[in-house]
Amino acid sequence: MTGDMARPSARPEGNSLGLRLLSAMVLLPICVAATWLGSWWFVLLLAGIGGAMCWEWAGICAPGRKEASSVMLAAGIVAPLPLIPYGFPAVVAAAAAGVAVLAAVGMLRGLPNRLVLAAGLPYVVLGLASAAWLRNDPNGGAASVLWVVASVVATDVGAYFAGRALKGPKLAPGISPNKTWSGLVGGMLCAGIAGALAGAMAGAPALPLALASVALAAIAQCGDLIESKLKRSFHVKDASRLIPGHGGFLDRFDGYLTALPAAALMSALAGGNPLTWQ
Repeated sequence: MTGDMARPSARPEGNSLGLRLLSAMVLLPICVAATWLGSWWFVLLLAGIGGAMCWEWAGICAPGRKEASSVMLAAGIVAPLPLIPYGFPAVVAAAAAGVAVLAAVGMLRGLPNRLVLAAGLPYVVLGLASAAWLRNDPNGGAASVLWVVASVVATDVGAYFAGRALKGPKLAPGISPNKTWSGLVGGMLCAGIAGALAGAMAGAPALPLALASVALAAIAQCGDLIESKLKRSFHVKDASRLIPGHGGFLDRFDGYLTALPAAALMSALAGGNPLTWQ
């Protein structure tokens, strides 16, 4: 990890909505296909995203410290392995994850901001574990994960266009100056529509799914603000340059790190994933 990838940096000024859409057109089909196929495909997706996000988190908190970035990258990749539902002994994967975590803790000694750095691993892995738990539901697990994806994507799209068109009061000017209350409301409305459509497609009541998606929209925005606060605290614009037009994986998937645990909690409390609600 050398050169300009060793430290998060700002995305080029020339980026446009078209570049963001192009990146989304590449990422989204990969994520959807891996989610639908499940098993190794899904866990490899989680491991790749987890490793990238943990590496970026280390780059934000400890720029230039290759040992921190390397260990967080390894831990982020290894931690999802116990989630593999088939074909891999869980005990071996759990042991490997434990070794990675212990190594990460050891490397944190003497590093600045080590507590914030260490917090990145459980924060990222909780989102990954929630995705795996939802996906492993035999009653429409893949569809429930895709419902979360659709809700968060709709939130991002609605917030982007409503915020640009309506502007108005800032949502959290000290954390993310570009976010507005109009964007939040627009994102929640779009997420509600996405939830209603998902309910109609799954044969579930539209209103509960719409309300659940509205809640996920607000929670996803909290995830976005958490990452914005992290970057602002360390005077960083983007987590990395790994995704053209978006910055890094943390910039692209920050909302999922809060939305997925919330969806998993909804499912646990309701006794089934939202697409099976009656």
